[in-house]
Amino acid sequence: MHRNVQQQIIESVLNRLLEEKEMVNRIRQGSLLLSAFFAVTVMGLDTDTYFPESKGNLTKITWAHAVNNASYLNETLQNATINMIEADVVLGTVGKDKTVIPIMAHPPDITSDLSLETFLELVNTSNIVNNTKHGIKLDFKSTDAFLNSTAFIKKYENESFPIWLNADILEGPNTNATPVNDTQFFAAAKDFKTATLSVGWTTGYNETNNTGSYSDDQISNMLNSIKTNNVSDLSFTFPVRAVYAANSTANLTTLLEGVSGSTLTIWSGEDDKVNVTNLRSLLEKVKLGKTYIDVPEALLNEIHLDTISSASLSSLSWVTMGVMLLFTFIFRL
Repeated sequence: MHRNVQQQIIESVLNRLLEEKEMVNRIRQGSLLLSAFFAVTVMGLDTDTYFPESKGNLTKITWAHAVNNASYLNETLQNATINMIEADVVLGTVGKDKTVIPIMAHPPDITSDLSLETFLELVNTSNIVNNTKHGIKLDFKSTDAFLNSTAFIKKYENESFPIWLNADILEGPNTNATPVNDTQFFAAAKDFKTATLSVGWTTGYNETNNTGSYSDDQISNMLNSIKTNNVSDLSFTFPVRAVYAANSTANLTTLLEGVSGSTLTIWSGEDDKVNVTNLRSLLEKVKLGKTYIDVPEALLNEIHLDTISSASLSSLSWVTMGVMLLFTFIFRL
């Protein structure tokens, strides 16, 4: 009888230990899944991580445009109110040197006092030595300009500041301008795992032909290009011209839903006649947490961003899913 009691006690202890082991395994499994969840929610958000004040409202990111010469770059690097530095890259020459290299210039210019190599070095040095915080958006005006720039950019891939690689890779509204070759762009861009790919469409504009939009085919072509080139795992923002984006709410929503974690970057020409009411409707649909705004001050004042919600529906859905996941494992314990 005494032995039976002892055996029962031993079995009870062993069962208890097995139950505790099972509980530990479940907790570990839940922790791994929750870690994966949080990793996904921050993946590709390097810009708003670097500039935490923009968390949940990407329209707070500020821009300097066409920073294509040494004096303007120096001025911008000393300006703490600027977050992102946009500059154009073409193939050309610097000063009297006749060697053709990637330089900072906008077509039709093919000369500059600033090479891409020097531009990158100065931005990186300023961020480190002067303790400033500037990201960069490099706008490549041709396929060759991009392909000849990758070796210079690669040197800074592991630095802490955001790097955006921008190119118009598909033909867009009201233009037949030749885009950057999407296949060649993506083939080279695959090497830049921490960069944001800012890919859009060529556009044209005149006041008598300003009612266009981003068509079903143009959206489908972008989604197909990303899928075909196997780059869906990279970070994307889609630069869209405000005058056409304002007429494209449904299609741009489809675009964002088709590329996980992607955002819009809305830009505008100085003289573009934008339907502000329609543009506000787009912003209210997409939310400011998914939209960078890079437009002239006059248009920005008309939009009244302070009256538009900054909450991102997709962000809320991720949070909801995370909470559900947490409670599922709690109740399974």
